[in-house]
Amino acid sequence: MIRFKKQWSPWLNRSLRILFALAAAAVICQINLEYIESLTYDFRVAYKPTSPVSGHIATIAIDNKTLKELQKDPDALTHKIFLEQLKKGKPRAVVYTFDPETINGEKNELKAFAMSTEQLPSFYYAANLLPKPGHESLLKLNPPLENIPVYPAPKTADLNIFGKDGVTRRFIFSFDGSPTLHPLLASSFNGLSFKEEYRGIFEFIETYQAYIDFRPTGTYKATSFYDILEGQTDFSQFNDKVVFVGRDILETTKDYLKTPFSRDIVAMTNLEMHANILDTLILNRAPILSKPWQDFILTALISILTVFVVLTLRPTRGLAILAATVLGFALICYLLFAIFGFWVEMAHPLLAIFICYYFFIPYRLIIENRKSWEYYQRNKLLTQVEELKSNFLRMMSHDLKTPLARIQGMTEILWRHRETLSDEQQRAIKSIASSSEELSEFIGSVLDLGRIESKEIKLNLK
Repeated sequence: MIRFKKQWSPWLNRSLRILFALAAAAVICQINLEYIESLTYDFRVAYKPTSPVSGHIATIAIDNKTLKELQKDPDALTHKIFLEQLKKGKPRAVVYTFDPETINGEKNELKAFAMSTEQLPSFYYAANLLPKPGHESLLKLNPPLENIPVYPAPKTADLNIFGKDGVTRRFIFSFDGSPTLHPLLASSFNGLSFKEEYRGIFEFIETYQAYIDFRPTGTYKATSFYDILEGQTDFSQFNDKVVFVGRDILETTKDYLKTPFSRDIVAMTNLEMHANILDTLILNRAPILSKPWQDFILTALISILTVFVVLTLRPTRGLAILAATVLGFALICYLLFAIFGFWVEMAHPLLAIFICYYFFIPYRLIIENRKSWEYYQRNKLLTQVEELKSNFLRMMSHDLKTPLARIQGMTEILWRHRETLSDEQQRAIKSIASSSEELSEFIGSVLDLGRIESKEIKLNLK
């Protein structure tokens, strides 16, 4: 029975540690850490190599130069002339990222502008809205612009969900089975039509979404709207490309967004955001977020490692191993994202290290203190036993010496009167004297041993 307990005790301890680690991982994975996870995502986006561009996108901005030269916002006739000039570049599609109804002009001027959009191969208005089923009329402009195609292309921001920091990280691929503008434009280049063909698509509140493969601000350098009007640019740069037209005049924050690169409220224009979204789809490079079960497995493995390190290794070595684990895990997650675009969640596994460490360290200290107390009590008991033994030996030795001295004295007296004794009696007296002397030496050795154990004398080793 004792042997059975000794054999199974280590396995039982290991099993309990694993169960505690799994329980900790299950609890940790229920904690909402999307804000922290978003920070780790932004770090990876900001410090990974810049993603390539497809070369199928161009941008044109109504900028401060345009306002300065025109001395006003471009009106309907100005936009008509702009589109006629842009037509020379033979773009595949032109997309306005701002509402055409905000363009000033008389009815006939707006009508002329609307007719000029029909002269292009494709013209769209990327509306920043996502109407519910039955409200498709919201995607219809008022006369005389009613023939301009309007497609949903909403700007997202993590306001009350995910990171809750107002940063734009996602785009909407489709809603209620209908694709938004960006997938329609991308399919003309890559031939992909279904969400299953794209990587990184996930479902969220009746929509299918994906994360944007952001490039740094300025990657899509915009041509000035005024340069197009005056013909002061090379129109061949727009050949067979999707041309996004938008504003960059720092007039309203609605024309800008926060990005993983910067929390500045004007970190990037909506114009460049649309270009990033379209290139993400054309190149099919949307980051792939790890599944919840993958997150749990990683968290569980790191929890088990932390528990065993805390409970079995010396503190210094354990801290070194845990520090190496944190650095190694962070490096692997960064490389997976930078090379393969695979987003491994880091928040839960990293939290598991800290929680398991600080939760099990007190238990380790309790065990160590109990062992120290047991060692102290055992040493104290052994000391008392040694003292009792030494005292017993001293007492016994002294008690033996008194009768031994009497025996030696009587033997000496008899030896002095040996003339009256026979030879056999003399031999007996000699034997008694010899034995008494040996016993005396033995008792002396016992007393010396007692003095050594009680540290009353020191040994001189030679």
